[in-house]
Amino acid sequence: MASSDDEGSVRSCIEVAVLAEDLTSACTADCTPERCDNAVVRPHEPPSLERGTPGQFDPLDVPHREATIRDLPESPMRLFQRYIPYEMAESWAKWTNEAPAPGPVQR
Repeated sequence: MASSDDEGSVRSCIEVAVLAEDLTSACTADCTPERCDNAVVRPHEPPSLERGTPGQFDPLDVPHREATIRDLPESPMRLFQRYIPYEMAESWAKWTNEAPAPGPVQR
């Protein structure tokens, strides 16, 4: 893995901010954190050794929480930047600028 100072370096992780109110509604006495940041929880159930019939599905009981509607960012560019990392957009621009210019096909 290259250092973060290199231009060609790759980040090994994505940091996710978890709000405390989201975590308290997701974590119950029946769940345990999967990772150190407590972003993923799973039930305290041992894996089943029995095979189910095709089409059988036992859904996970997810606790209900009220939906929240948040305001949009102040500009379309901010909305784009919320979901696309800066490094990814920069690599797209770099690849586009390095691509050969279209022109007549030589025979």
